Amino acid sequence: MSHLVQRGKSGTWHLYRRVPSRFADLETGPFFTRSLKTDSRAISDEKARAIWELQLTIWEARRAGRDDDAAALHRRLVEISERRGFPYASAAQIAAAPLPEILARIATAHGDAPEVADALLGTREAPPVTLSALFDAYKEIVAVDIRGKSEGQRRKWENDRQHATTYARQVLGDVPALTMTRSDAMKLRNALAARIEVGKLVPYSANRTMITLGAMIKTTARAHGIADPEPFAGLLFKDPKKRRRHADLRSYPSDWIAAHVLAPGALSSLNDDARAILQLVATIGARPSEICNLTAATIHLDAPVPFVSIEPDGRETKTAAAVRRVPLTGHALDILTAHPAGFPRYRDKAAGWSAAVNKQLREKTPRPSPDHTAYDLRHAFRDRLRAVGCPDTMADFLMGHEEQGTAYGEGATLETLRHWLERIEVRFSDAETTA
Repeated sequence: MSHLVQRGKSGTWHLYRRVPSRFADLETGPFFTRSLKTDSRAISDEKARAIWELQLTIWEARRAGRDDDAAALHRRLVEISERRGFPYASAAQIAAAPLPEILARIATAHGDAPEVADALLGTREAPPVTLSALFDAYKEIVAVDIRGKSEGQRRKWENDRQHATTYARQVLGDVPALTMTRSDAMKLRNALAARIEVGKLVPYSANRTMITLGAMIKTTARAHGIADPEPFAGLLFKDPKKRRRHADLRSYPSDWIAAHVLAPGALSSLNDDARAILQLVATIGARPSEICNLTAATIHLDAPVPFVSIEPDGRETKTAAAVRRVPLTGHALDILTAHPAGFPRYRDKAAGWSAAVNKQLREKTPRPSPDHTAYDLRHAFRDRLRAVGCPDTMADFLMGHEEQGTAYGEGATLETLRHWLERIEVRFSDAETTA
């Protein structure tokens, strides 16, 4: 493809370019020509590049007639609008804008290429975002918000959202997502209800599908200037287990922890890293994912008060309050002295650890009830703090919970926190178990 920007007799620059053979049927001759409407060479070069790239996009869209090409064309119009100093907006949005902005858009577009007018005046409607395109559109909008996630966190985040859109598409077809009707929402709910009825799904999981899909639709619609849609408002299923979880959190008695988690020989069928992580959940109350991701840089054994620092360190923490320092005493100090670099086997793989440990508890360890899981050791940790009168503010800090009320100062010192951890330390007997 030959390309030439040449100045005419009037001093105005023009773009001349040979048309690719694959587009010959769309043109009347072998060359594409266009006045650049400027007597500046620098401006003409910039215009020439933008117009040629846009023209190629238009030709490709016309030739193929596909939705994804229409979407590419729309993105290109957005770029052209932004290059000229205006955010892209639909014709309806521009009509509602202040008069000076409307006049400025018209003045900028006047005398330029028709596609520039399309970009600045919003005369081309954006193609609908269908369910198959929703995830990519949403991911682009929230890219900055998820930049702190680790590889494992990002994979789980993407899988959850792709699962929701894939299932919805299987039920509804590839319908426009941002204008999803109440009828579509009810059809999806009915399909989820049928799976709950035959035991293939629980209400919690069905609700997650609708909540996840609804959040993606709302965020993407807002970015496209569409009033916040609420297709699933009031459609969530009642979840008795959720109410029970909040009303009656499971815990473990201290003597059970002593015999089946901390005693010599306990959990002998687990690998060393998995066993050590479970023991730390019991003794310092941290989340399993926080312990799985400890490193040599966040384990401080030589400090006057040994401690672990729970921080982003290549991954997102659950909340801002999860960033904290937790002292090490007794069993916890012994465990991390033996694992000064943390637990590489389960780094960024907390789900794998959870699966292995809960299988052990189900099959080889006599639990207080069949519903008890490894995570319930955190509840037991909180119960022990409550039993010795530890202030809620300190208990919240140790567990990484949001502090109730207004927070002042830098919080409790490591020495003060160590005092409360020493008071709740579980003592184990020397008797071996068969767990």
